[in-house]
Amino acid sequence: MKNLLRAVMVLAVLALAGIAALAFWVGPQVEEQARREIAAVSEAVSIPGQLQFSAPDVKEIKFSPFSRRLTLRGAEIRGEMPPLAGSSLRYTLEEASFRIPLRMLLVYTPLRDMVLPEKGMMTVGEDMRISNFAYAFSQGSISAHSMVRSEEADAIRLESGLVRELLEGKDPLDMLNAVYRMGIGEIRASSVTSSMNSPEQGMRIEFNCDSMLMRNWEGRVMEKASMDGILLKKEEREFLRLGNITVTGYTLPEEATVRELLTLAARPKPNERALQALLLRMFTTGEPLVREISATDLRVPLDGQDVSFKNFTLTWPSNTPLKYGLSLDKLSLPTALVERESGLSLPGLPALVLDAKLDFAAQGNGGMHEQGTISAQNLGALEYDFVISGGATPASPQALFASALSDVRLKYTDQRLTAYLVSNVVPVAQAATPTLKAAIAQFCSGDSPENAALRGALETFATSPGVLEVRSKPGKSFRLFEAAGALAGGNPAALFSVTAQPGKKSLEEQINALKAGGAPAAQ
Repeated sequence: MKNLLRAVMVLAVLALAGIAALAFWVGPQVEEQARREIAAVSEAVSIPGQLQFSAPDVKEIKFSPFSRRLTLRGAEIRGEMPPLAGSSLRYTLEEASFRIPLRMLLVYTPLRDMVLPEKGMMTVGEDMRISNFAYAFSQGSISAHSMVRSEEADAIRLESGLVRELLEGKDPLDMLNAVYRMGIGEIRASSVTSSMNSPEQGMRIEFNCDSMLMRNWEGRVMEKASMDGILLKKEEREFLRLGNITVTGYTLPEEATVRELLTLAARPKPNERALQALLLRMFTTGEPLVREISATDLRVPLDGQDVSFKNFTLTWPSNTPLKYGLSLDKLSLPTALVERESGLSLPGLPALVLDAKLDFAAQGNGGMHEQGTISAQNLGALEYDFVISGGATPASPQALFASALSDVRLKYTDQRLTAYLVSNVVPVAQAATPTLKAAIAQFCSGDSPENAALRGALETFATSPGVLEVRSKPGKSFRLFEAAGALAGGNPAALFSVTAQPGKKSLEEQINALKAGGAPAAQ
């Protein structure tokens, strides 16, 4: 047993010695390869006629055999943007280092072909540490600066074919192609600052972020990216504060599509129609660019009060068929702001607090099924559900009026909103319900039984606002101008049916309570 232990210990020592010897042997090759790759950076990132960089300068490149760490110190690269006369760019790096895996060290030996796989990703760096990475831009009096105090990364991976190309150095590095052939397990950055100053325009903007994270990036796909503690200042005053923003399931467009976009954008006079068509194709075909974007704890100071929300989320699960959703929790607008912008008086309402959940799903016939709920705290809630067709999702009022609606369902539950709105138009509480009934009689004057039932439901709601539900005729589609025509002609029952449930208090009671300064209980 003692002999066995002794043999194991000897083998371990020999193995460690072999690794150390390997590290000492390949060290100069690693440093030389690093110098070559750094020298090639300026050509790789330059864009003819748009962005030009000079050769980088690095004060020290050192490989430590025992730790297998490659360290760069005092790096700097300068450049300019020819379209902007007098512009200058400067990137600096205080220090960056990473550990080279043993397998990667073997790539620098005659064993390269044995350790380099034909396909797939291989880890080329571990435990990367970067300190004080800075960027500066200036053009005349305009300047911009950015700084990342600390950054860490792990599991840096490249396609084996890209590793071979870099080592052989036959062709200049194609940076865009390289992005699609690399990956990183995790990147963490802290204390990120950025600023832009334009004295002639009297503008100064500052951006600060406590930390950033990117996780599981490989080629086109990234599992997650997030930023925490975002603060935006304008003219030395807080403009926006955001607790967190997170992107989940990010997918780059195909490399050929991005290359086409860069080519179009680099032209002196880009073809706007071609750009718009390309961007539309990028967003509506293939995999969704992002599966989910969420933002939490927004605060925007405004006139001594805050506009804020608790959470906003965009979900985008599919492009074929198109399906996406939006949700908003606790969007809070100061009452003074709402009153000023709307011209309404909202006594007793401390803030307008909104929640919303909206879902969109394309249908096979070119239509879009839309449904959701929008609610205002202590005011009311609207549930809606309909199908809109006649082309793509409307992007203009003209397109909206040309589209056809079907299977419409609207359900509104009142919690004082009707009292607020009516009291702004009809100040006398006793006149509110009679005024509404007179208006209902005008646009619902048809003498058919369906119109009479519809008119009765609306009068019930006008007397004691509670729940009002509107449905379109089953199997019948219509355009907005047709709906407007039916209302103007006094025959809304040709397209809709309406039911109502009365609330606990009459409209007159609710308006009187508002004028008395009370806050009636939710209906």
